[in-house]
Amino acid sequence: RDNLLKEYAKERVRIEQELLNLDSVKEFRTKYGKVPTLKSNSKDIPAILFKIENLDPFKKTDKGNYSVDKEVLMKYSSTSEFCELLLKFREYSGIEGKILKSYTECVFPDQKYHTNFYPIETGRLGSSHINLQNLNKRKHPEIRQIIVAPEGCVLLIFDFAQLEFRVLAALSNCKRAIEAIKTGYDIHMDKAIEIWGEDKIKNATSKEVKAMRYRAKNEFVFPSFYGARPKSVAKWLDISEQHAENLQNKLWSDFPEIKEWQDNILKIYNKKRYVEIPPGRRRYAPLTVNEILNTPVQGGAASIVSKAMNTISRRGYKVILNCHDELVVCAKEKDAKYVAEEMQTVMETKQYSFMGDTPLVVEGSIGFNWFHTFPVKDIFE
Repeated sequence: RDNLLKEYAKERVRIEQELLNLDSVKEFRTKYGKVPTLKSNSKDIPAILFKIENLDPFKKTDKGNYSVDKEVLMKYSSTSEFCELLLKFREYSGIEGKILKSYTECVFPDQKYHTNFYPIETGRLGSSHINLQNLNKRKHPEIRQIIVAPEGCVLLIFDFAQLEFRVLAALSNCKRAIEAIKTGYDIHMDKAIEIWGEDKIKNATSKEVKAMRYRAKNEFVFPSFYGARPKSVAKWLDISEQHAENLQNKLWSDFPEIKEWQDNILKIYNKKRYVEIPPGRRRYAPLTVNEILNTPVQGGAASIVSKAMNTISRRGYKVILNCHDELVVCAKEKDAKYVAEEMQTVMETKQYSFMGDTPLVVEGSIGFNWFHTFPVKDIFE
């Protein structure tokens, strides 16, 4: 943990020095007679972007000033080295300050972390003091290595595959989606191909393909399922609004029952002023369109995860962490194979009737920490 903190601090300093040596920053120093500050609310950054690099401002803050938020920096990161490096600087500063420093300060006398779990409106568990769910497995997953199994033990990590899509397919009784799921269909990869084209996917590295799949999932598939309009999708994906509209029309053509389910849920909410969370909870008004459509799906997924977590715990296994659709169990090394088999059986067994004929699938991994892990199927063949 301390070594990670030092490495991130070192990288932040390196990026900062690279930033300050850019020609545009040198020009700023000559013109204004000072070193620019790099904080998010700094007035120096708009001066560099819009007065020295002559980029076109397209967004304003609530106070009427030109915005230099993440959206603006992302838009110009491919043409402005300053924007590209500033994004990295903010990223590493955030990790160093908000995550690693706070994690270093939150170690209990027993040398362990003790987070607080609490239910959010959909039924999912949130985490605070400290937020262990902040350790993203896709962006800087190496931070997860601070979660370590005790000596003689291993961590078993099982993650539900495409859980929300499976719940949505079941709730909407979308026959085509259910049949596609049974054949191993990956909706996020399929839609990534539609968004960026088969040629771009084929010519991309495996890391780039993963990133495009992740963007398709979080910037198109689920936003569309939860009520996003083509204009918003186009903005997130940086594509034309017409392309976004065509993508959504294709999505509803592929899965018409899901669109019908959306319309029906909105009608029920407008009449009853609440939405139901399977298998039987309710969430009452006021709710946004996104919340109305998201709540039954995320809530149903949360019910499945909670049931699995309770079942595993009652069988005597130590569930140390729940991170959305992922469960982490600490087991003795000698018992790992048996515990892994039992976890998979429990998590893939449907315990709620609302899932109908839609199968559940989990992906398991094992390791001595939460980062350096290996697929369970490769270890216990």
